[in-house]
Amino acid sequence: MFLVEVSDRGLYKLRLIPVFLSYTRVDLAKGEELTAICQRMQFLCANFNTNIVQTTEGLEVNLGAGKNATISSTPSL
Repeated sequence: MFLVEVSDRGLYKLRLIPVFLSYTRVDLAKGEELTAICQRMQFLCANFNTNIVQTTEGLEVNLGAGKNATISSTPSL
């Protein structure tokens, strides 16, 4: 499951919450399943030089702007 956090200034965080899928159920991944999913995603993200941080819930990508940062929009040419 992916969660995108936004503020009035725009996007600031992308979170991956690993889940375990079984027939008609979705549960949060725990233990070995959580570790395996996080390690796989960290490996895949490294190929794109994406700074991904493991948390107790899963993984996070800080999108650089920060929760309270001012985002200036520059028109593209």
